[in-house]
Amino acid sequence: MRSLSLSIIALSLTACALNVGGEADIPLSAVAARADSGVSAAAVSEAVVAASPDVALLAGPPDEAWFRAVAEATGLHLSGPASTADLGMAFLAREPVGDTTIRLPYDGGTLTLQDALYDLGDRRFLDLLAFEIEDASVARTAIGALLEYVATDVMNSAAVVMAVAVPSPAAGDSVARMLSPGYYDALRCEGGEAATAARGGLRVFYGPEARVYCENATAEDTGLGDWVRASLVLGRR
Repeated sequence: MRSLSLSIIALSLTACALNVGGEADIPLSAVAARADSGVSAAAVSEAVVAASPDVALLAGPPDEAWFRAVAEATGLHLSGPASTADLGMAFLAREPVGDTTIRLPYDGGTLTLQDALYDLGDRRFLDLLAFEIEDASVARTAIGALLEYVATDVMNSAAVVMAVAVPSPAAGDSVARMLSPGYYDALRCEGGEAATAARGGLRVFYGPEARVYCENATAEDTGLGDWVRASLVLGRR
């Protein structure tokens, strides 16, 4: 059976300085973790609590009870999961303004998407998206369906952070090219590690850059698997 991946995106919101427009910049510390199948809800909960996030994005087994157990242990609100046959994706955070699990049809398949909108105050909104590209051969049409959805259904003034589970490093690079220049690979930001074909499993993107930018990003291997850490800022550079 194919390995299931566990992915954690943790976004920590901290104090911020005023930008030239008078609105407060909001730093977001993002952590993405990938682990093989068999990782327990307790282990995930410990990792989330240790990261002290305001927002966490999880991908794991397509088991709602597993996600509920993680949410209960962390004390965060659960949005999702959106599940395929092999993977579930959900958010842990404060209660969202709204959230949905949606299936977007495209030529060759269906894209299962989790979407949640969060009000961070001071007229600032964060939209989290998570989905899986199950096969590289359908990546182009699947991303086309995603971008059409974003254009019509995602608040145009919101900053967007998305996690994309991919079947291979090359597929991840292909998705990055398709999303650019509207959305940027977190590992390509200044001071970070280049997001080359050496990285697969889960890719993290942010944008539009007029509303969210990246200060630095790093990648490392941990006891839970592959981790990516990115320092994002909700605001204009």
